[in-house]
Amino acid sequence: MNSTDLAMDVELRYRQATGTPCVTRGPYLQSGAYNRIVIRWRTDTATDSRVRYGTDPNNLHQIADDATVTTEHEITLTGLTPSTRYYYSVGSSATVLSGGADHFFITAPLPGTRKKIRLWVLGDSGTGNKDVQDLRDSYLAYTDTVHTDLFVMLGDNAYKNGSDDEYQVALFEMFPTLLRQTVLWPAFGNHDAGNASSTTQTGVFYDIFTLPKNGEAGGVASGTEAYYAFNYGNIHFVCLNSHDIDRSTTGAMLTWLQNDLTANSADWTIAFWHHPPYTKGSHDSDVELQLIEMRQNAVPILESNGVDLVLTGHSHSYERSYLLNGHYGSSGTLTGTMILDNGDGRIDGNGAYTKPTLGPVPNQGAVYAVVGSSGHATGGPLNHPAMYISLNQIGGAVVDVDSNRLDFTFLDKTGARQDYFTIIKGSSDPGLPVELSTFYSKAGDGEITLFWVTQSELHNQGFEVFRSHTSQGPYRQIASFRTHPELEGAGNSNVSREYRFVDRFLINGKTYWYRLESVDFSGQRHRYGPIHLSPISLNTIPIDPGNVPERFALYPAFPNPFNSGTTLRFDLPSTRQPFHRVELTIHDVQGRRIRTLVSGNYAPGSYGAYWDGTDDRGTPVASGMFFYLLRTREWQSGGRM
Repeated sequence: MNSTDLAMDVELRYRQATGTPCVTRGPYLQSGAYNRIVIRWRTDTATDSRVRYGTDPNNLHQIADDATVTTEHEITLTGLTPSTRYYYSVGSSATVLSGGADHFFITAPLPGTRKKIRLWVLGDSGTGNKDVQDLRDSYLAYTDTVHTDLFVMLGDNAYKNGSDDEYQVALFEMFPTLLRQTVLWPAFGNHDAGNASSTTQTGVFYDIFTLPKNGEAGGVASGTEAYYAFNYGNIHFVCLNSHDIDRSTTGAMLTWLQNDLTANSADWTIAFWHHPPYTKGSHDSDVELQLIEMRQNAVPILESNGVDLVLTGHSHSYERSYLLNGHYGSSGTLTGTMILDNGDGRIDGNGAYTKPTLGPVPNQGAVYAVVGSSGHATGGPLNHPAMYISLNQIGGAVVDVDSNRLDFTFLDKTGARQDYFTIIKGSSDPGLPVELSTFYSKAGDGEITLFWVTQSELHNQGFEVFRSHTSQGPYRQIASFRTHPELEGAGNSNVSREYRFVDRFLINGKTYWYRLESVDFSGQRHRYGPIHLSPISLNTIPIDPGNVPERFALYPAFPNPFNSGTTLRFDLPSTRQPFHRVELTIHDVQGRRIRTLVSGNYAPGSYGAYWDGTDDRGTPVASGMFFYLLRTREWQSGGRM
């Protein structure tokens, strides 16, 4: 117990002895917006409710009252000024029960405002144990004087049954300071359902939280606290219910989701709920119904409306994806085209994930993070191929958004940074004579295709393409409008025009950086990018990118035996040559080659090749025993399945 908690305990005992009502829960903040906020608290004896507030902690001259005599107090403050710090106290018309300089909130900015915004995100933190205490303390030390604008919880907020007593320990006694200074935005998890029902909006979860069902914090009104939307600055948030609400595409929730996202025009869109669409932790997204339905039904709606970041819990691990789009099947159906950027997303690594347009543009990619280890980490295979990194560690996520840049950090309970990435959206120079609406790349087997679309062109002769092996360069010109007619510009145009260039004969698994330059008729140049990608065959994905194995290896097929498909993993070490010529083939029991899975040049690294049980013509093969053979110039190995 720290000094603040000790002082509160002494005060509580004094008030109990003198018969004065005591605050036994809170105060805590709910449903905050740029012009309103809800303040809640609980007392041990029933009183009326009063909030005193103002911008000067020594002059709380404004008052909001509710004459209802109750132990569960809820006051809504309206008419507030955006981006303003207000101090407040709570109590009754007769006395102040809780207040001071540490009782304050900062109203949200006006929707669309671009400013620095910080979120703290926890998933499955409801254990209320020392791990959560350590995680809390390490985060508070990390954020220091930087205010936490939003506190997001991803469900299973109180173990094991979401009872009122469990919420008291795991939430209100665990985060008292944060809750009275920052609005909490909770998702509903399966353990929260132990004492609550979303279909009727009854029970502990719905008793203790006040959530914006009427659109009062922005977005389209959902009509229910089971799922909701809100805005904060230039971010639009959507909280879904993945547990006990209809998850069908024609159901009320996903119908509302489509309507809400259609109306959204914010720079950033962040969605969160409990059950992850992709995980191989303590839960498996290939076999569990809620996870499958959210992936198949909710994710396509989100991606077609430009979602940027999806946060979930439930699986007691940390798993973070590449920049993805279009992966709606089981893990074995993931293809290279669904990974829009297979780098680490780190500015000091492979480079930030980039999205060409600032705003909700369809299918430009999203990162999916499972942050389900805030209360306990219970492992699992941790081998989902959509994930760049998977960790069995206690931790929480810090998300910082500043204009067109999002920085994500996963902190463990000691405060150490275990993962991080950046997403950058849109052009940093909107006044260029050639205005691009998109500039992106797609990977193929030994090739990368660059695509860009101009919204307008002014005196544009054409484009030149430059390539490098690092983000810093040097960049070498590989194509020019002078020798490639497809790169010739339109001169002057105010209509949309599409361009593309294919860079061939590349090494699979190696990262290439591209820069685009437009050249006007006076010779002036204007630069776009860089963007980066690694070529890869459609049925092959890199595993643990950035780490180079020490020796050749071919691992047993998994799963084996299999029904719909299996994955063959192989390792390629560094040698004197910059790449390996690799061939991975499938043979029947008579030794006949029936399928060539891999054939090309690959950079050193680890790879997984997926076989769907078909031959080279796409015809399913009969069940039975098969052999696989991996060959390089220096090494070969095989196995059976």
